[in-house]
Amino acid sequence: MDSLAIARDSGVQTLDHRVPPRPGGFTPVGILWHYTATDPRGRNLPTLRVVKDGRADLPGPLCQFLIGRDGTVAVICDGRANHAGRGSSAVLAALRAGRTPPPPSDNRTDGNRWFVGVELEANATSGYTDSQRHAARRLGVSISRALDLPAAAHLGHAEWTSRKIDPGGRWPMAEFRQHITTGLRNRSLKEGLDMTKDELRAVVRAELDRARILDLQGEYGELEQSDDGYGERATKARSNDVIAFLAKVIADEGAQTRKAIDRLAESVDRSTKATERATELAAEAARQAATAASRDSAA
Repeated sequence: MDSLAIARDSGVQTLDHRVPPRPGGFTPVGILWHYTATDPRGRNLPTLRVVKDGRADLPGPLCQFLIGRDGTVAVICDGRANHAGRGSSAVLAALRAGRTPPPPSDNRTDGNRWFVGVELEANATSGYTDSQRHAARRLGVSISRALDLPAAAHLGHAEWTSRKIDPGGRWPMAEFRQHITTGLRNRSLKEGLDMTKDELRAVVRAELDRARILDLQGEYGELEQSDDGYGERATKARSNDVIAFLAKVIADEGAQTRKAIDRLAESVDRSTKATERATELAAEAARQAATAASRDSAA
Protein backbone atom coordinates (compact mmCIF):
# COMPACT_ATOMS: atom_id res chain seq x y z
CA MET A 1 0.00 0.00 0.00
CA ASP A 2 1.40 3.39 -1.01
CA SER A 3 0.19 5.42 1.95
CA LEU A 4 1.85 8.64 0.81
CA ALA A 5 0.14 8.50 -2.59
CA ILE A 6 -3.20 7.82 -0.91
CA ALA A 7 -2.80 10.82 1.38
CA ARG A 8 -1.72 13.10 -1.43
CA ASP A 9 -4.57 11.95 -3.64
CA SER A 10 -6.97 13.05 -0.91
CA GLY A 11 -5.95 16.65 -1.51
CA VAL A 12 -5.16 17.41 2.15
CA GLN A 13 -1.91 18.80 3.55
CA THR A 14 0.45 15.82 3.90
CA LEU A 15 3.69 15.18 5.80
CA ASP A 16 5.90 12.19 4.99
CA HIS A 17 7.08 10.58 8.26
CA ARG A 18 7.19 6.98 7.03
CA VAL A 19 9.06 4.34 8.95
CA PRO A 20 9.38 0.62 8.16
CA PRO A 21 6.16 -1.37 8.81
CA ARG A 22 5.76 -4.24 11.25
CA PRO A 23 6.69 -7.69 9.92
CA GLY A 24 3.88 -10.01 8.90
CA GLY A 25 1.01 -10.14 6.43
CA PHE A 26 -1.05 -7.08 5.56
CA THR A 27 -4.21 -7.58 3.49
CA PRO A 28 -6.62 -4.89 4.73
CA VAL A 29 -10.38 -5.41 4.50
CA GLY A 30 -11.28 -2.38 6.59
CA ILE A 31 -10.17 0.92 8.09
CA LEU A 32 -10.13 1.50 11.85
CA TRP A 33 -10.53 5.01 13.26
CA HIS A 34 -8.91 5.80 16.61
CA TYR A 35 -8.17 8.72 18.85
CA THR A 36 -4.72 9.02 20.37
CA ALA A 37 -6.19 9.49 23.89
CA THR A 38 -3.58 12.18 24.57
CA ASP A 39 -4.07 15.81 25.56
CA PRO A 40 -3.23 17.93 22.50
CA ARG A 41 -1.38 20.32 24.86
CA GLY A 42 -1.70 23.17 22.42
CA ARG A 43 0.25 21.30 19.76
CA ASN A 44 -0.84 19.85 16.48
CA LEU A 45 0.87 16.43 16.40
CA PRO A 46 2.00 15.70 19.97
CA THR A 47 1.99 11.91 19.48
CA LEU A 48 3.92 11.89 16.19
CA ARG A 49 7.07 10.40 17.71
CA VAL A 50 5.11 7.79 19.67
CA VAL A 51 3.14 6.48 16.68
CA LYS A 52 6.36 6.21 14.68
CA ASP A 53 8.61 4.65 17.33
CA GLY A 54 6.09 2.93 19.59
CA ARG A 55 5.97 2.62 23.38
CA ALA A 56 7.89 0.52 25.87
CA ASP A 57 5.11 -2.08 25.78
CA LEU A 58 4.27 -1.85 22.06
CA PRO A 59 6.73 -1.33 19.20
CA GLY A 60 5.89 1.09 16.40
CA PRO A 61 4.61 2.00 14.00
CA LEU A 62 1.21 2.33 15.68
CA CYS A 63 -0.87 3.41 12.66
CA GLN A 64 -0.62 4.18 8.96
CA PHE A 65 -1.96 7.75 9.21
CA LEU A 66 -2.11 10.40 11.95
CA ILE A 67 -4.38 13.44 11.57
CA GLY A 68 -3.32 16.59 13.40
CA ARG A 69 -5.55 19.20 14.97
CA ASP A 70 -5.24 21.44 11.90
CA GLY A 71 -6.16 18.61 9.51
CA THR A 72 -2.59 17.84 8.42
CA VAL A 73 -2.12 14.14 7.66
CA ALA A 74 1.18 12.61 8.78
CA VAL A 75 1.92 9.42 6.83
CA ILE A 76 3.49 6.87 9.19
CA CYS A 77 4.00 3.65 7.22
CA ASP A 78 3.00 1.75 4.08
CA GLY A 79 2.33 -1.66 5.60
CA ARG A 80 1.31 -3.38 8.79
CA ALA A 81 1.14 -1.40 12.05
CA ASN A 82 0.31 -2.19 15.69
CA HIS A 83 -3.02 -0.42 16.16
CA ALA A 84 -6.00 -2.76 15.97
CA GLY A 85 -5.10 -5.35 18.59
CA ARG A 86 -7.40 -8.29 19.22
CA GLY A 87 -11.03 -8.00 18.20
CA SER A 88 -14.13 -9.80 17.03
CA SER A 89 -13.85 -12.73 14.63
CA ALA A 90 -17.52 -12.16 13.72
CA VAL A 91 -16.81 -8.56 12.68
CA LEU A 92 -13.90 -9.69 10.51
CA ALA A 93 -15.98 -12.47 8.92
CA ALA A 94 -18.74 -9.99 8.07
CA LEU A 95 -16.31 -7.53 6.48
CA ARG A 96 -14.66 -10.24 4.40
CA ALA A 97 -18.10 -11.41 3.22
CA GLY A 98 -19.25 -7.88 2.38
CA ARG A 99 -21.90 -7.84 5.12
CA THR A 100 -22.67 -5.23 7.75
CA PRO A 101 -20.58 -6.15 10.81
CA PRO A 102 -22.36 -7.08 14.06
CA PRO A 103 -21.36 -5.60 17.43
CA PRO A 104 -18.04 -7.04 18.62
CA SER A 105 -18.34 -10.22 20.65
CA ASP A 106 -15.10 -12.09 21.31
CA ASN A 107 -11.62 -10.57 21.25
CA ARG A 108 -9.73 -13.51 19.77
CA THR A 109 -8.54 -12.22 16.37
CA ASP A 110 -5.48 -10.06 15.71
CA GLY A 111 -6.69 -7.17 13.55
CA ASN A 112 -3.36 -5.65 12.54
CA ARG A 113 -3.20 -7.74 9.37
CA TRP A 114 -6.73 -6.78 8.36
CA PHE A 115 -7.06 -3.06 9.07
CA VAL A 116 -5.57 0.25 8.04
CA GLY A 117 -5.28 2.43 11.14
CA VAL A 118 -6.00 6.16 11.27
CA GLU A 119 -5.27 8.02 14.51
CA LEU A 120 -6.84 11.39 15.31
CA GLU A 121 -5.07 13.73 17.71
CA ALA A 122 -7.78 13.93 20.38
CA ASN A 123 -9.12 12.34 23.53
CA ALA A 124 -12.55 11.76 25.03
CA THR A 125 -12.80 15.33 26.37
CA SER A 126 -10.90 17.43 23.83
CA GLY A 127 -13.19 16.62 20.92
CA TYR A 128 -12.30 17.08 17.25
CA THR A 129 -11.71 20.14 15.10
CA ASP A 130 -13.62 20.91 11.90
CA SER A 131 -10.29 20.70 10.07
CA GLN A 132 -9.82 17.14 11.34
CA ARG A 133 -13.31 16.14 10.24
CA HIS A 134 -12.76 17.57 6.79
CA ALA A 135 -9.35 15.90 6.37
CA ALA A 136 -10.66 12.56 7.70
CA ARG A 137 -13.49 12.48 5.17
CA ARG A 138 -11.14 13.24 2.31
CA LEU A 139 -8.56 10.70 3.50
CA GLY A 140 -11.22 8.06 4.16
CA VAL A 141 -12.55 8.37 0.61
CA SER A 142 -9.03 8.18 -0.80
CA ILE A 143 -8.27 5.00 1.20
CA SER A 144 -11.53 3.40 0.08
CA ARG A 145 -10.79 4.16 -3.55
CA ALA A 146 -7.21 2.93 -3.39
CA LEU A 147 -8.14 -0.35 -1.68
CA ASP A 148 -11.58 -0.76 -3.30
CA LEU A 149 -13.33 -0.82 0.07
CA PRO A 150 -16.90 0.42 0.71
CA ALA A 151 -17.97 2.98 3.28
CA ALA A 152 -19.19 0.08 5.48
CA ALA A 153 -15.55 -1.01 5.88
CA HIS A 154 -14.82 2.08 7.99
CA LEU A 155 -15.16 1.16 11.67
CA GLY A 156 -14.44 2.84 14.94
CA HIS A 157 -11.99 0.98 17.16
CA ALA A 158 -14.88 0.28 19.54
CA GLU A 159 -16.75 -1.41 16.68
CA TRP A 160 -13.88 -3.88 16.29
CA THR A 161 -13.25 -4.75 19.93
CA SER A 162 -15.18 -4.49 23.18
CA ARG A 163 -11.92 -3.51 24.89
CA LYS A 164 -11.96 0.04 23.46
CA ILE A 165 -14.24 3.10 23.37
CA ASP A 166 -12.57 5.27 20.74
CA PRO A 167 -13.14 7.32 18.69
CA GLY A 168 -15.98 8.10 21.10
CA GLY A 169 -19.39 9.73 20.95
CA ARG A 170 -18.04 12.94 19.44
CA TRP A 171 -17.12 10.98 16.30
CA PRO A 172 -20.36 9.15 15.35
CA MET A 173 -19.28 6.44 12.94
CA ALA A 174 -22.67 6.04 11.23
CA GLU A 175 -22.60 9.72 10.26
CA PHE A 176 -18.96 9.44 9.20
CA ARG A 177 -19.71 6.44 6.96
CA GLN A 178 -22.45 8.48 5.30
CA HIS A 179 -19.90 11.18 4.50
CA ILE A 180 -17.64 8.51 2.98
CA THR A 181 -20.56 7.23 0.89
CA THR A 182 -21.21 10.76 -0.38
CA GLY A 183 -17.53 11.26 -1.16
CA LEU A 184 -17.31 7.99 -3.08
CA ARG A 185 -20.23 9.07 -5.25
CA ASN A 186 -18.42 12.21 -6.33
CA ARG A 187 -16.62 11.83 -9.62
CA SER A 188 -13.48 13.46 -8.28
CA LEU A 189 -12.17 14.41 -4.86
CA LYS A 190 -11.14 17.72 -6.37
CA GLU A 191 -14.76 18.43 -7.35
CA GLY A 192 -17.23 19.05 -4.59
CA LEU A 193 -15.49 19.14 -1.22
CA ASP A 194 -17.54 17.47 1.47
CA MET A 195 -17.87 20.55 3.69
CA THR A 196 -20.86 22.49 4.90
CA LYS A 197 -20.76 26.28 4.77
CA ASP A 198 -20.40 26.40 8.55
CA GLU A 199 -17.46 23.97 8.44
CA LEU A 200 -15.80 26.02 5.71
CA ARG A 201 -16.24 29.20 7.74
CA ALA A 202 -14.75 27.46 10.78
CA VAL A 203 -11.71 26.30 8.81
CA VAL A 204 -11.16 29.78 7.38
CA ARG A 205 -11.51 31.35 10.85
CA ALA A 206 -9.03 28.83 12.29
CA GLU A 207 -6.51 29.54 9.54
CA LEU A 208 -6.83 33.30 9.98
CA ASP A 209 -6.40 32.95 13.75
CA ARG A 210 -3.40 30.73 13.19
CA ALA A 211 -1.88 33.25 10.78
CA ARG A 212 -2.24 36.01 13.38
CA ILE A 213 -0.52 33.82 15.98
CA LEU A 214 2.33 33.13 13.57
CA ASP A 215 2.70 36.86 12.92
CA LEU A 216 3.01 37.51 16.65
CA GLN A 217 5.43 34.65 17.15
CA GLY A 218 7.48 35.81 14.20
CA GLU A 219 7.70 39.30 15.69
CA TYR A 220 8.95 37.93 19.00
CA GLY A 221 11.10 35.18 17.52
CA GLU A 222 9.14 32.23 18.90
CA LEU A 223 7.95 30.37 15.81
CA GLU A 224 7.16 26.70 16.37
CA GLN A 225 9.21 24.04 14.64
CA SER A 226 7.94 23.55 11.09
CA ASP A 227 8.46 19.79 11.25
CA ASP A 228 5.75 19.29 13.88
CA GLY A 229 3.09 19.91 11.24
CA TYR A 230 1.84 23.11 12.82
CA GLY A 231 4.60 25.51 11.87
CA GLU A 232 4.71 28.27 9.30
CA ARG A 233 5.18 26.09 6.21
CA ALA A 234 2.31 23.77 7.13
CA THR A 235 0.03 26.70 7.91
CA LYS A 236 0.85 28.43 4.63
CA ALA A 237 0.21 25.22 2.71
CA ARG A 238 -3.07 24.64 4.56
CA SER A 239 -4.10 28.25 3.90
CA ASN A 240 -3.29 27.72 0.23
CA ASP A 241 -5.70 24.76 0.21
CA VAL A 242 -8.44 26.95 1.67
CA ILE A 243 -7.65 29.79 -0.74
CA ALA A 244 -7.75 27.37 -3.68
CA PHE A 245 -11.15 26.10 -2.58
CA LEU A 246 -12.48 29.63 -2.07
CA ALA A 247 -11.09 30.66 -5.43
CA LYS A 248 -13.06 27.87 -7.09
CA VAL A 249 -16.23 28.89 -5.27
CA ILE A 250 -15.68 32.53 -6.15
CA ALA A 251 -14.87 31.61 -9.74
CA ASP A 252 -18.05 29.54 -10.03
CA GLU A 253 -20.14 32.29 -8.51
CA GLY A 254 -18.27 34.85 -10.61
CA ALA A 255 -19.06 32.90 -13.76
CA GLN A 256 -22.73 32.95 -12.88
CA THR A 257 -22.51 36.65 -12.11
CA ARG A 258 -20.73 37.35 -15.38
CA LYS A 259 -23.43 35.46 -17.28
CA ALA A 260 -26.09 37.52 -15.54
CA ILE A 261 -24.18 40.73 -16.33
CA ASP A 262 -23.81 39.64 -19.96
CA ARG A 263 -27.54 38.97 -20.18
CA LEU A 264 -28.25 42.36 -18.62
CA ALA A 265 -25.81 44.04 -21.01
CA GLU A 266 -27.52 42.37 -23.97
CA SER A 267 -30.88 43.52 -22.68
CA VAL A 268 -29.58 47.04 -22.18
CA ASP A 269 -28.02 46.96 -25.64
CA ARG A 270 -31.31 45.88 -27.15
CA SER A 271 -33.11 48.57 -25.17
CA THR A 272 -30.56 51.16 -26.25
CA LYS A 273 -30.94 50.22 -29.89
CA ALA A 274 -34.71 50.33 -29.57
CA THR A 275 -34.46 53.76 -27.93
CA GLU A 276 -32.14 55.01 -30.66
CA ARG A 277 -34.53 53.70 -33.33
CA ALA A 278 -37.48 55.33 -31.60
CA THR A 279 -35.56 58.59 -31.43
CA GLU A 280 -34.76 58.37 -35.14
CA LEU A 281 -38.42 57.71 -35.99
CA ALA A 282 -39.54 60.58 -33.80
CA ALA A 283 -37.05 62.91 -35.48
CA GLU A 284 -38.19 61.76 -38.92
CA ALA A 285 -41.80 62.31 -37.95
CA ALA A 286 -40.94 65.78 -36.70
CA ARG A 287 -39.17 66.61 -39.96
CA GLN A 288 -42.13 65.36 -41.99
CA ALA A 289 -44.52 67.41 -39.85
CA ALA A 290 -42.37 70.51 -40.30
CA THR A 291 -42.28 69.99 -44.08
CA ALA A 292 -46.06 69.59 -44.22
CA ALA A 293 -46.57 72.72 -42.12
CA SER A 294 -44.25 74.66 -44.44
CA ARG A 295 -46.25 73.61 -47.49
CA ASP A 296 -49.51 74.59 -45.84
CA SER A 297 -48.09 77.99 -44.93
CA ALA A 298 -46.88 78.58 -48.50
CA ALA A 299 -50.27 77.74 -49.92
